[in-house]
Amino acid sequence: MDKVNVSLKKSRGFIRLKEGAPLDADKMRKVVVKAGFTPTFVEFEATGAIVPRDGGHALKVEGTGQLIPLSGGPELQKAVTEAGETTIRVKVRIPKGSNTGQLLVFSEP
Repeated sequence: MDKVNVSLKKSRGFIRLKEGAPLDADKMRKVVVKAGFTPTFVEFEATGAIVPRDGGHALKVEGTGQLIPLSGGPELQKAVTEAGETTIRVKVRIPKGSNTGQLLVFSEP
């Protein structure tokens, strides 16, 4: 991790990963729990491409090649239709107890 910023007032933490480091949602949750908090989700922004995977879709993160499984939803279907497998900027939320992300927002990088 490159930078950590926590706001008790907003009940929100921000963790910046070192460039090229893969996202490990479980590790991030453990860090938050160790600090005395209860995380409900991990939300992140990244650049990558939506690619087919195991009958569904995954985000292939630019720079690491990491594949993060994505659950279906209107924003995911819109991204698949509009962007195909081109590089896009995304915001994804991974709920507590899951390693599958929900695509919240996408745009051109």
